[in-house]
Amino acid sequence: MKRFQFNLEALVNVRHMHEEQAQMHFSRSIQLLNAAKSQLEALLNLTEITRKEWQQVLGEKKTIDDFTLYSSYIKKLTMQSEQQQLEVIKAEKFHQECLIAYQEARKKRKIVERLKEKKRQQYFHDVLAEEQKFLDEIATQRYHRKM
Repeated sequence: MKRFQFNLEALVNVRHMHEEQAQMHFSRSIQLLNAAKSQLEALLNLTEITRKEWQQVLGEKKTIDDFTLYSSYIKKLTMQSEQQQLEVIKAEKFHQECLIAYQEARKKRKIVERLKEKKRQQYFHDVLAEEQKFLDEIATQRYHRKM
């Protein structure tokens, strides 16, 4: 009997490639999300440190320019933090989209691989049935020769 050959092998390869691409996009989305979160955390920490410094400046007798400088800098940091919060939200949304795409690609690949495995099992079942049929024929011929 001829060797097992799956007709949709090209489809299996394409699905593997799509899954690998989706996995790479998913990994990249994790990196982007982590970077956005760390930038946000750094901005929040800087804002907190600046606020503490400002509290110390309030205790000292400083000029109005010092107060204006700290106030505008804290406002700028707050605005940057809010903008970075939006970037984190975008990164989370992108991460979820990549996760869904990866799960879909994986699901499609598994479907084709299950089909391939079923075809392989059917092939081996047919090979065994054909072999058994051949052995039965030999046994029948031997039996008839003895008679």
